[in-house]
Amino acid sequence: MNLIQRLTSSLSQNRNKLPETRTSAEVAMENNVIQGNNNTVTIINHSGVPEIAQVNEAEVFPYSRVYITEKPPKEVAILYIQAEGNSYYRLIGGNAEIAPLLTDPEKRPKLSLGESVQEKLSPEDIRDDMNHFSRVNTKIRKWLKQLRKKFDRQLCLIISDQTNFEIPWEMLELSPDESDSEYLGALVTTVRWQQVIKGDDELVLEIKADECFGKAIAYTNHKELNVGVELSILKKLNATTYDNITKFHSHLQRDDLGFGLIYIAGHGTFSENHREIAIGSLQDIKQQLKCNSST
Repeated sequence: MNLIQRLTSSLSQNRNKLPETRTSAEVAMENNVIQGNNNTVTIINHSGVPEIAQVNEAEVFPYSRVYITEKPPKEVAILYIQAEGNSYYRLIGGNAEIAPLLTDPEKRPKLSLGESVQEKLSPEDIRDDMNHFSRVNTKIRKWLKQLRKKFDRQLCLIISDQTNFEIPWEMLELSPDESDSEYLGALVTTVRWQQVIKGDDELVLEIKADECFGKAIAYTNHKELNVGVELSILKKLNATTYDNITKFHSHLQRDDLGFGLIYIAGHGTFSENHREIAIGSLQDIKQQLKCNSST
């Protein structure tokens, strides 16, 4: 089934026409917004009975167009991060069986990974910042925990981030006071649904059962990283493993092989010049693979 999302910024000229209050949006989000067109949205209430509400889409999603044309599977949830001007955002979460999420506007956190790299923050500092962010955002954590309790491993989360804040939502900790390793992206099947290049065609999201099959291949930098756990798992998968990134890259270039899993355990080096961005070794320049390399 297709979820069609028109990701345009053309609403900016219509913002003066929007209601000053968010009453309409709140009323719509008391239930789960499931279907929509230019004039109405279909709401599925908690009893499963569809209702038609004359709610203008611009009132529900005032800063971007989101068209959901069919009801997603019950185990699929959508987290929509809506821009509120240049410095604030609001969270809207929907699922067919769990009460929706709607937060008040929150100030932009300083969590952009790009800015963190430019400021040369350590991985420990970035992790600590995300830990604090997770602690203070209890509403979304409670909503996600409800979803996990309901659907367990079957849960799929679609993240549609309409801001330019670059918040790494996958690094959100679900239980920061109980565990330091319950990251959203590691516990829940998560996918991003958003426009990457402004002006591109509308995005079509197809939700269906799929399988990943084929051979497994991996590069592991065991000289600079502790990769013992990864190697033991890769062995169970009968993976072909390399500790030489040049040989690993050459193997990938062979046209006669199909891969179901490509795994890389190594360092990454960032540069403002995209030709200098590389993966592999941090100490041995000969064991670095430039990300624009095609040979």
